[in-house]
Amino acid sequence: MSNRDLSWLMDQLRDETAGVLHVLLLAEDGLRSAKDQTLGVDSADKMAAICSGMANLGAGAGDELDGGALRSVVVDLERKQLVIMAAGRGSVLGVLAEADADLALVATAMVQMIERLADHLGVAPRAAQSPAS
Repeated sequence: MSNRDLSWLMDQLRDETAGVLHVLLLAEDGLRSAKDQTLGVDSADKMAAICSGMANLGAGAGDELDGGALRSVVVDLERKQLVIMAAGRGSVLGVLAEADADLALVATAMVQMIERLADHLGVAPRAAQSPAS
């Protein structure tokens, strides 16, 4: 199963978890892997960049503060919540939820998806390309 085949799971997480607006799977570097059907491509790319940046900040904090590997980052905004979780080797799961969504319920649904699909969520490292001569 490739990440391309996982969009239906993004829809399922969105549809079955109260308060969830959008679900996005991405590589740590911000490349979008799968998204729910209601999230437009431009919005998904912007959300991927935000999730990637926040995940990298969290991972950096773990390194600098001797806190260990990143598990999750929560951005609690006035009208929305953004929950970002490490989701396998090199990938991140991001969920945008309503401000009044039950964060424990959202996080539990995310963890269950990640655990169930751990083998399929990893992103293989991309090889560096040599500059053209």
